[in-house]
Amino acid sequence: MHKEQEKVTDKNRFKSCMMKPDEEGNIYCPQGHAFTLEQRKESVKGRYPRTIQFYRNEHCEGCPLRSQCTRSKHGRTLQRTDKLAEMQIEIRENLMTETGQELMKQRSI
Repeated sequence: MHKEQEKVTDKNRFKSCMMKPDEEGNIYCPQGHAFTLEQRKESVKGRYPRTIQFYRNEHCEGCPLRSQCTRSKHGRTLQRTDKLAEMQIEIRENLMTETGQELMKQRSI
């Protein structure tokens, strides 16, 4: 939660948590190029199944920000899990309520 509330600066703008999908579900890099869905993998770890989506940005070659964004030869990749994103939204909503704020104050003490 604290990472999401940080202002976007030169240091953190290349982190995957700062590259959020828009209303249509497209993810864009800081340079403005769209990531494409490369693979969808379903796995069962423990008791619960999960679906991991792998995205790749193929516009990294010749990008002036490449050295700051990635060291990969094949372009920047991201992994997203829809269930995890839904849980993060629910947690964020719970923490914005009055009781959530009080619990966070008690936890910091």
